[in-house]
Amino acid sequence: MGIDGNSPRVRAEEGFKHPVLEENWNGTTRSELHALGSTIYKIITSKRPHYELQDWMVNWIQERNYPDVADDHVEGWMVQLWLQDGIYPDVSEVKLGDIISKCWRDQFNSAEEVAQSIQSEIGSRQQAAGSGQQATA
Repeated sequence: MGIDGNSPRVRAEEGFKHPVLEENWNGTTRSELHALGSTIYKIITSKRPHYELQDWMVNWIQERNYPDVADDHVEGWMVQLWLQDGIYPDVSEVKLGDIISKCWRDQFNSAEEVAQSIQSEIGSRQQAAGSGQQATA
């Protein structure tokens, strides 16, 4: 089941997919929450997760002639390997990075938990900004 309790009607693209492929095929809440983390990352950074795939990485894969990896699928294949190894972009300096990381690492049980965490984070930042302004006034 998906986030809203219904079966998902779409599937995530490369970099947004859950590292456990069966989660994507079955369209689970875990796969949708993983994709949600990637979506938040893209909104904040304007970059797809794993956008930094370098030419040398693609060439490395192609030189080894991995079976069943067509040239136009090398990037997706490499990203999936990274995901399966738990390799994600560094979000330590990204706004909402902790929330993004928790989505990627299956540490939320629902989209409502994600929304509450975002609201809490925004509230904390607004409170900190407000107290900082009062101190300098």
